[in-house]
Amino acid sequence: MARRETLGLQFRDVIGPKIHLYTRAKLLEVFRSVAKELCDSFISVATNVGMSFITGNAYRSFTVGIFENGKLLEYITTEDDNPTMKTLRKGQAYPLSHYYDGTPVGVGAYPRYVGEVGSGGQWGPTLGPYRIKKMRPNSRAEWNMLVIIPVEYAPYLHLNHIHGVMTQLQDLLPGMFFGTIAKVKTEATDVKNISKFKKYT
Repeated sequence: MARRETLGLQFRDVIGPKIHLYTRAKLLEVFRSVAKELCDSFISVATNVGMSFITGNAYRSFTVGIFENGKLLEYITTEDDNPTMKTLRKGQAYPLSHYYDGTPVGVGAYPRYVGEVGSGGQWGPTLGPYRIKKMRPNSRAEWNMLVIIPVEYAPYLHLNHIHGVMTQLQDLLPGMFFGTIAKVKTEATDVKNISKFKKYT
């Protein structure tokens, strides 16, 4: 009986922590893969809902944070060309010849855009990381993911379809997680071939 208890304690104290580390690494891999897929899906979803790319700051501020026990482990952002300029303030007309997506200004159905809200001056590529570092998830779950577009005009439903983009990305999340978990499960079919803890499997 004592021998069995000793083996149980050995498993708990020696093998248990290593299994935990392995599981944690795989979970982080899943979250990281989903975060990248969210960023990669932004353009197609935004186009589908009719979002305009004026300066590109909303798009480049899109940031996904991965949290463990309330602590930010890492964040992933959209990677593309920098915005054409900082966000426009209310009443400021877009001063350049082309919008972020390459559309010429003032041609056909694309009049020169004028800022509708806020004080402007935000720079998407640094705004997203700055904000996510200051955030904490409300959930007490061990693992959380926060997805943000922190430009000041994002909360306004009538501006630029940002709410629609976030809603569609939210709807796509379960499928992204399922696909990623299925991939990880397939890769881990033979644990002895991939685990660094081979002697314990």
